[in-house]
Amino acid sequence: MESVKIIKVKLHDGKVFEVPQSQLERIGYFKNLFQTYEGETEISLPEEYKSLHFQYIIEWLDAHKDESLIVEPSQPLKCYDYVVEVGKLEDEFFERIWDKNYDNLTSFLEAVSSLDIKKLMDQGCAKLACLVEPMENEEFMKTFNIEENCTEEDMRKIDEEVEEQRAKEREERKKRMELEEQQNLSKENEGKENEVK
Repeated sequence: MESVKIIKVKLHDGKVFEVPQSQLERIGYFKNLFQTYEGETEISLPEEYKSLHFQYIIEWLDAHKDESLIVEPSQPLKCYDYVVEVGKLEDEFFERIWDKNYDNLTSFLEAVSSLDIKKLMDQGCAKLACLVEPMENEEFMKTFNIEENCTEEDMRKIDEEVEEQRAKEREERKKRMELEEQQNLSKENEGKENEVK
């Protein structure tokens, strides 16, 4: 049996994580490091990485050992219900990270992005999109500290574009549901025809 090589990952706050190299190699940042520095057994991350974020990343990797089973959100999202898009377990995971504070989620996503974990990034961005989708402009701008420098005409155009996009999404959703209904009826009819034969 092959022995598992354990890598010590040190964070700026002094916390050390012992992680199998094979698991770290699923993270683009570490994969590149191991290719450059083959014999490394200890890696110190820069101070912008928080222990809590790294702990969540390791938890996600542990829960997704089989990459083929990772649910990837549709792009663009088909709906803004994260449980429907990705699943209940993923939703619970990101709810813990978010903890009703957008800074928690966005700083986590910054770490995920810089470490180059694409599937986790896609799931996290989908969660963020689902959280902000129902926000009105003013709430969005206040939440993310965006200063308004648009004229009333600009804001009116933005509102129209957003409403137009939402109408398109509703229409696409309606068409998908109609198509699914037709496919289900077709399957039922085929089943009945096979019973008659």
